[in-house]
Amino acid sequence: MPETASILLIRHGQSTWNEAGRWQGRQDPPLTPFGVRQARAAAEVLGTFDLIAASNLDRAVTTAGVIADALGIGPVVTDADLAERGAGPWEGKTRVEIEDEYPGWLADGRRPDGYETDESLLARSTVALGRIAATVAGGTALVVSHGGVIHN
Repeated sequence: MPETASILLIRHGQSTWNEAGRWQGRQDPPLTPFGVRQARAAAEVLGTFDLIAASNLDRAVTTAGVIADALGIGPVVTDADLAERGAGPWEGKTRVEIEDEYPGWLADGRRPDGYETDESLLARSTVALGRIAATVAGGTALVVSHGGVIHN
């Protein structure tokens, strides 16, 4: 029986689009200075890990890099399958802009063409986490990802 891995998932620090209230999806805005401070604060309370992995999006890679540097662990392994859900035409828009263009859709749970389904997000992120678990069998990994991946 394979050894069990422990994986801790955390969300990236605040990005410029988080600060502006914009849906990011697969877009790649950088961290704000506050987001970098969040990553440093996380490193102060986290233990040690055998591996640090991140989505390939800059906000996750930067967060993971700050943590890895503080903990003396690296290099950070990136995996595109840990990326945030694609939000199609909603990427870059605020909730107000989405509501103006798609009245009632958010409240009804409707999503536009190009918005990644829960099933697709779960399938790809599960495969990525399986790869990480196999790499650190019996050990621990920190994964820096996104709200959609973590909540799904």
